[in-house]
Amino acid sequence: MRLRKDLPELSSEKLLGAVELFASFFIPFYFLKAGLHLRAEHFTWTALAIAAALLVVVLPIRILRVAWHRKIALNEPWKVGARIGTAVIPTLVFTIVIAEILQERFNLSPELFGALIVFTIVNTLFPGFALRMPVPEFETPEVPRTPDPPPVAAKPVESRRPDPVATTDLGLGG
Repeated sequence: MRLRKDLPELSSEKLLGAVELFASFFIPFYFLKAGLHLRAEHFTWTALAIAAALLVVVLPIRILRVAWHRKIALNEPWKVGARIGTAVIPTLVFTIVIAEILQERFNLSPELFGALIVFTIVNTLFPGFALRMPVPEFETPEVPRTPDPPPVAAKPVESRRPDPVATTDLGLGG
């Protein structure tokens, strides 16, 4: 919806339909696959404590970094920059991918893996609660109204009976 409004030249119906189809079909499979690898050993008290520490340290740094950049680059008030910084903090898929790579290739401990998963979930949910965003309204397709065509004047129905003048014998031959 936002792409259609902001960049209409890039938002053809076919392109948006293809992206929506791709997202609605394949993304749930990705999260199912990622969720199948989670085990109870990932969610110990140590993992929860590490996740809480990450949330207390990393979230404010990410929000303030965006607010500071917007203050310097665009001369926006801190409050506006912090609101935008809060809106852009979710990194659900990115963090899950990084956590899986670290676990598979570098033998990341189960506690750290669990901490990253908990951090990611809270990090993703945080903006919705902090910004008190309403549930988005989804578009309902509507058929565009076209003006009614002007009424067509009724043509007189031509008689199929032969014209008596044209069929009379004029005595020209015969």
